[in-house]
Amino acid sequence: MKFKICSLLLIFNLISLFLYSQSGVDSLKANLETIEGLERYHLLIQIIEETLYQDPQLSIIYSEEALNLLKHDDPEAAKIYNYIGQAQENLDQPEKALIYYEKAITIDNDSQKSEKAYAAFSLGLIYEGMRLNDKAIKNYEIARDLYADLGNTEKQANVLNSIGIIFEYLTVYDKALENYFLANNLYQKIDDLEGIGHTYNNIGNIYQIVNNFNKALQYYEEAIKYYKQMDPEEELSSVYNNIGIVYDDKGDYESALDYYERSLDLAEKADDLEGVSTALNNIGIIYINLGNYELAQQFYRQSLTAALEIDDQWSITNCYLNQAYLYFDTGDFEKCLEYARLGDSLAYSNHFRDLQLEAHNIYSKYYSNNENYQQAFDHYMKYSMLKDSLFQDVNIRISEIQTVFETQQHTKEIQLLRLEKKYQKTINIYYIIFSIILLIVAICLYHTNRMKNREISARKKLEKSIRSIASVVDQAEESIIITDLEGKIVYVNPCFERVTGYKQDEILGKNPSILKSGSTPEEDYVKLWDNLHRGEGWRGIFLNKKKDGTLYYDSSIIFPVKDENNKIINFAAVKHDITKMKETENDLRESEERFRHMADHISEGLMIIENNKVIYINDKMSEITGYDKEELQKLSVFELSAPFEKERVKNFASRIKKDGFSAYEFEFWIKRKDGSLKYFHNGYSTYKGKGNIVNRYIVTTDLTESKKAEDKIVNSLKEKEILLKEINHRVKNNMQVISSLLKLQTDYVDDTNLLNIFTSCQNRVKSMSLVHEKLYQSDDLAKIDAYHYISKLVSNLFTSYSIGRERIKLILDIKDIFLPVNYAIPCGLIINELVTNALKYAFLDNAEGSVIIDFHKVKDKYSLSVKDNGCGLPEGFDFSKNQSMGLSLVDSLIKQLHGTIEFVSENGTEVKIEFS
Repeated sequence: MKFKICSLLLIFNLISLFLYSQSGVDSLKANLETIEGLERYHLLIQIIEETLYQDPQLSIIYSEEALNLLKHDDPEAAKIYNYIGQAQENLDQPEKALIYYEKAITIDNDSQKSEKAYAAFSLGLIYEGMRLNDKAIKNYEIARDLYADLGNTEKQANVLNSIGIIFEYLTVYDKALENYFLANNLYQKIDDLEGIGHTYNNIGNIYQIVNNFNKALQYYEEAIKYYKQMDPEEELSSVYNNIGIVYDDKGDYESALDYYERSLDLAEKADDLEGVSTALNNIGIIYINLGNYELAQQFYRQSLTAALEIDDQWSITNCYLNQAYLYFDTGDFEKCLEYARLGDSLAYSNHFRDLQLEAHNIYSKYYSNNENYQQAFDHYMKYSMLKDSLFQDVNIRISEIQTVFETQQHTKEIQLLRLEKKYQKTINIYYIIFSIILLIVAICLYHTNRMKNREISARKKLEKSIRSIASVVDQAEESIIITDLEGKIVYVNPCFERVTGYKQDEILGKNPSILKSGSTPEEDYVKLWDNLHRGEGWRGIFLNKKKDGTLYYDSSIIFPVKDENNKIINFAAVKHDITKMKETENDLRESEERFRHMADHISEGLMIIENNKVIYINDKMSEITGYDKEELQKLSVFELSAPFEKERVKNFASRIKKDGFSAYEFEFWIKRKDGSLKYFHNGYSTYKGKGNIVNRYIVTTDLTESKKAEDKIVNSLKEKEILLKEINHRVKNNMQVISSLLKLQTDYVDDTNLLNIFTSCQNRVKSMSLVHEKLYQSDDLAKIDAYHYISKLVSNLFTSYSIGRERIKLILDIKDIFLPVNYAIPCGLIINELVTNALKYAFLDNAEGSVIIDFHKVKDKYSLSVKDNGCGLPEGFDFSKNQSMGLSLVDSLIKQLHGTIEFVSENGTEVKIEFS
């Protein structure tokens, strides 16, 4: 009850507010009647602003009047154009709004920069909604520059953030990051907490996408810090969800699930269905990783329901593809394909390139599992090319942008950032080695100095030097170990602790063999110690074991440390964790093996050419051409083609070169090594990779047997077509002979009734003969054009009964009706009987009139009507009881067609027939 009372009060207040506002507008409108000139213009502006959202159509009317009061080149027009554009948007007519915003931008006057900036930003929003991203970015950039000139920091930051969002959508991550950083700097200048939080969250997203998880978490935590000062549930939900994604990617499913559930709780409180859908979907992914497919399916379905409710196309697409993965893992491959196709269709129609990538990955898995290696190969290539285009060189650009941003944000760390950038590649290993050598020398000097009881001041100076060098080693991102001559560990740096899980107090005094996994051959260790005892260094890769039993790869440089007398006093190792790199290598190796397996097992020949050099030919290509792989590498397509195909192949190659096709198909005859001819279907595709490398893929299918069978069928069909035409021709001739015989017989008949019978029979024979005549003349031997057939048939009847067209008019309403042969003859006979009856009995005493034939087809049902405007049927006519020979024939033919007949006598006679 309380809820109802509150609702009524709210409605009452809204109505009161509307009435108050309306009364204000009415008052302003009344004042218009009394004023002119500039005062009228300013009053119109007030009315426009009052009605812009309440009555946009009225606002447009007054805007146009205000425009009429301005001079032709008055800069004030920009403001009016913006009013009209906003009103059109309020009327949900963005296309019309574009026209007026464009007009506002064209006003060339510095006093209107603010209006032009507003118009450009509005255009950007509309084009972004239409997914015309190039136009959106162009207008956003105009708005950005104008707001910068105006000194409007907040709006400039808003535009930069919007540009970043578009670039993120387009998967141009470096440009997205650059704009987010610029926006963040501006928001910080004006202490805009919400803007700072948004941009930190967006920056975190970019680092999460490119797998820089530490950076992602750093910026997400910054976003949370600012959001908590405002406590917006929806924004916090988004950040928690993003942190969950990071932990998910890192394999920490427990932490990921915790953050996803936090995100879901906040999204539900904020009634944010998009956030709810996203969190539910991600929880489903966690349960997939944990092997609980039933729970995963439940969360996917809940996520899809929420996404469908708000028509969130990206989330809907993602849900479909995730379910496809689920069904693949559970072995339901038909369901996998069904959901993959649903997701694939939406991904391409909405230009979701990241999800297109997932769709091709699923297809590749599905077809490979079904041993359809050709399809699997095609989708794998699309997946690889799309993945390259999404992430090529992005990390390098992001690193550069990050350095610029942090330099602006943290001037105290400029030198550190330069150092980090300088040694960001493998060169940092040599720097660390040098640092270690210095450290060890310093330690040796320290011990020497202490043993010789040198001055305290010198020792302190040395200790300070040691601490300085040690601080560099401690910050190194490579593991560093120092052992004594017996191989016992005397020093490890913090990175070693992080990588292996062992603390210093656990590892000191132990042998590095504690890290052995048993997977590295013993001869490698023998060679290592031989090198060290000879005073030489050693470089290699170990598969080691962490404290928790996890295996990891490290690339090690191990070397002896010598004193000033060239005596070995310690051994040192610099170890770099390359597990990720090894996993990537293994993935690439497996990918290559998968590709080779598919390529070797497809039923088509495959050739790959890189920069005009053949780098791969499968066995099938050799088999179907008869040449071995070495011979094929030296032959061109032109040389392989049959002699009579060479000109066609040459012309086709010229057209490809001219038009620059990236993918095309071509069929032609080739001459095998043994001289036999084969008919090939060739599919070509071109891919440009890094460093201007051009790869061409040629897939060849032997269609010789199919081509021969096709030619045989075509020749057989031509023979049968000729035979059928001849049969129709002979049947027509025979019927014409019968018709002529009947005509001759009538010359000896004096009885009128008998003469009519002969004439009717003659017309019936003619109607059947006409069918075969039309078939003989037609290109299609299965059906005839009803209009031409019926027109000729009825014309023959008019001639047979000597009836002029000026007395009885013939009207045909027949369009696009093509009758099968088994329908054409019965229909022709029915029309013959009905038109004959009309001509003989409908128009007595040479009366004038018309005969109308209406023949149509609706879906699968034919509707035929024969109508005249003559004297009509006799009173009490009953078709079932009053059947002459002609009507009996009609009745029989209608039953043959499984149709119905109806007689209507009104202003003449109409016979309606329906059949299907």
